[in-house]
Amino acid sequence: MTSDLEVPEQLKSRYRDFKLIGSGAMGRVFKATDSILLIDVAIKVLLATRHVRSDSAVRFQQEAKAVSKLQHKNILTVMDFGITDEGEPYLVMEFVDGKPLSTILEERKCLSLAEALNITSQICDGMEHAHKVGVIHRDLKPANIIVLGDDYTTASIRILDFGIAKVETVENDPNSVTPEGGFLGSPQYMSPEQMSAETIDRGSDVYSTGCILFHMLSGAHPFESDSLLALMQAKRTQPAPLVNQRGTHEAVPPAVESVIARSLEIDKSKRFSTMIEFKDALLEAAHVTDSSLDDGAQSRFPLKAGAIVAAVAAFIAIFAFLVFRPAEAPRENVLPVARTQTVFKDNELKQTSRVADLFELKYGGTVWEAKEKIDDSALAQLVSLPIDELRLGSQDRITAKGCEYIARMPKLKVLLMNEASLNDDGLRALARSKNLERLQIDGTGVTDAGIAALASTNIDDLSMERVSLTDEGLKSIGQLKNLRRLLVSGTNITNSGLKYIKHLPIKKLHIEACGITDEGMRNMPGIDIIDPTTKRRQSTLQRIYLGQCGVTIDGFKAIKGAPLENLLLSGSPGITDDCIDFIAKTWPKMTLLIINDTGATKKSIASISSMKNLEELGVASLGLRDEDVVPLLKLPKMRILNISANEITDLTLQRLQLCSTLSKLDLTQCDEISAPMLKKAQRESNVRIICPIQTMESQGSLMDITEFMDKQ
Repeated sequence: MTSDLEVPEQLKSRYRDFKLIGSGAMGRVFKATDSILLIDVAIKVLLATRHVRSDSAVRFQQEAKAVSKLQHKNILTVMDFGITDEGEPYLVMEFVDGKPLSTILEERKCLSLAEALNITSQICDGMEHAHKVGVIHRDLKPANIIVLGDDYTTASIRILDFGIAKVETVENDPNSVTPEGGFLGSPQYMSPEQMSAETIDRGSDVYSTGCILFHMLSGAHPFESDSLLALMQAKRTQPAPLVNQRGTHEAVPPAVESVIARSLEIDKSKRFSTMIEFKDALLEAAHVTDSSLDDGAQSRFPLKAGAIVAAVAAFIAIFAFLVFRPAEAPRENVLPVARTQTVFKDNELKQTSRVADLFELKYGGTVWEAKEKIDDSALAQLVSLPIDELRLGSQDRITAKGCEYIARMPKLKVLLMNEASLNDDGLRALARSKNLERLQIDGTGVTDAGIAALASTNIDDLSMERVSLTDEGLKSIGQLKNLRRLLVSGTNITNSGLKYIKHLPIKKLHIEACGITDEGMRNMPGIDIIDPTTKRRQSTLQRIYLGQCGVTIDGFKAIKGAPLENLLLSGSPGITDDCIDFIAKTWPKMTLLIINDTGATKKSIASISSMKNLEELGVASLGLRDEDVVPLLKLPKMRILNISANEITDLTLQRLQLCSTLSKLDLTQCDEISAPMLKKAQRESNVRIICPIQTMESQGSLMDITEFMDKQ
């Protein structure tokens, strides 16, 4: 059993008998028992920063939709997912008693041809299914292949970690959100185009599968180097070596060598066009040369495609973003990459294998995330690499010198340094970055003096919540002519300070817990501004997070020209029924409204029920009863509803069928809800319900049906 500190409290209500089976810089993995279904499950809990950003939940849900398309016996099933109250994303998966292929290769170094063919064929089967529904894995590697059984010539496998999976029909949509989270790309198994940040398609998965097959047969990778940049260059310019050139292992027949070589072509158009084509060619090559197999292997390895995989039961997939760190493969008997391919003018920037130890590559190698504490020397190793996004987290050993290295990264567009030891000197260095568009430095030590340096940048997305920002700093921010998104909640700005950003075309503004009143609303940005290109007046403000403010109806009258779509007002006593009525009439097409713990009452329900485009609504702690909720359940587009801390009973659960679009319902602190009705509603509806309740004494346990996703 693990300690209470290791297991999020809310998971204990449904799951028991926790056993820690894995941990690392990204999170923890537990084996547990589902007390309702009475089955063993694996629960992955990813570490979080101080809080989960609202757009992270959007990305989390988008990725879930992608992987929910996958239903195949060779793909690991994920049964549930959510975000804990502490902001830690978690996954509940089927528990399989197997071993990662990476561990097998670490123990055995290499496999027989029959064993490798069995495993590769099943990878092809699973990925063919994924590709047919438009999902590209992009992180196939031995650590993401679980082998079930000790006889590897017949054992079935599961593919996991579809977390960085690309959905072709979604990712090509300009309105879609680029996924975020703990999803890894592994250089040794990545395709040349993936390492070059080019367009990724199913050909990249073919290449990665070829690398896995090469590794299984040779005990080594096709390319290896102590220099990550040299490895990238080699994959882009050098043909892959033959398996038979590597070390001591079972001889690989020429026909099989030819198939592997085709899968590892630099030009993806020369690789197999589909996974099933790869598989068929591999089986045909094995058939032609089956005299090279020992008798035992021939008798156990079937050559018919349909007979390769042992039949296994599969749950309906919801989401998969489990991360297993790859075991480091043996490095003996490998052909080194030519060292002359990487030349640095600055010796301080010499590439070493330490880079791979300190960072995880995501989204095709364009996103780098620190997986442990780093210092300036680690950042020096990243200069000149084609990094689009750098995520450093709560680092405390990065100085202004390290920030200078960051500023020299030629393609860097996004930098995340929440809770880091960033000061004004460091921020001044970062301001010299030529292409930086998004900067997130929440909870750092920057002040107005350092923020002044940002005035000359092209940043259009800035987040600096909980920093020492005052109106003087807002004056500097006001010079960011392209700023579209500004998050400054929990800072020391005032009503009058907003006048410095009044002219900016801001679409999304977070100013929670800043004491803003009606006076400040008259200085709100994105209202009736002049477009610098067309010279026409326009209003751009679409989302305001104003929680814990002193705004009243008069403040909203001052911004009635804004095209508001999302409004968060939690903890604001000046938001009364009259104010809600004005909001409903002024912005009837609003899609998100959060008025938890405000001055509104049940009288506002009539106004809210007229907003037919609402998709997410928060009306917690407003003294509502069951009959008050009925109009809300009838809203035609309602997906997420928070009615927690109200006088709600079982009657509302009986009425869930009134809302066919509802997917999530928060009933926290609704003390009249009974455990039997809660279980019945969960069983009979498609609604994800969060309702931690104290069940009857005879049951004597706390019951939590599911976690409620973070806002938006």
